[in-house]
Amino acid sequence: MVLGTMTVYFIRVGKDGPVKIGYAADAAIRLQQLQVCHPETLHLIRTIDGGSKGEAWLHDRFYHHRIRGEWFNFCPEMMEVEPPLFETVTPTAVSELIDAFGGPTEFSKVIGLKNPSTASEMKRSGSIRTRYWPAIIAAAPDYGIDGIDSDRLMRMHCDDEQVAA
Repeated sequence: MVLGTMTVYFIRVGKDGPVKIGYAADAAIRLQQLQVCHPETLHLIRTIDGGSKGEAWLHDRFYHHRIRGEWFNFCPEMMEVEPPLFETVTPTAVSELIDAFGGPTEFSKVIGLKNPSTASEMKRSGSIRTRYWPAIIAAAPDYGIDGIDSDRLMRMHCDDEQVAA
């Protein structure tokens, strides 16, 4: 796995059951979490780099095999297909950052807000409270957002004159 990316996993029920396509920081831990809630033995049959964008691409690719949610009937192509490499972006302003996460609704999920209107206000005002920064920094690589750290976030909140000073 590439550092800073999430793993897309394929977890299969038994030897010939359906497959869950999801993503997690650690697919083996995710397997254990799912196994607790499932009466049949689950098997991790494949992992690839890709995060949420890779997972979404795979869900679209196998839509005709979908049973419900993230569960699909198995097909051999699942063992070979590779999602495309997704281009990374490096936002320089708060509004660009929120858009890079997919807009206020998706951004609100990333930072744990129940109401997307709060994220919309952050975008409009160009300001994100520091308590949300750790979640943003942790999630950015999974969304193909490059170079997000506390220094970059601080620069987004300062105008050019303040940064130069």
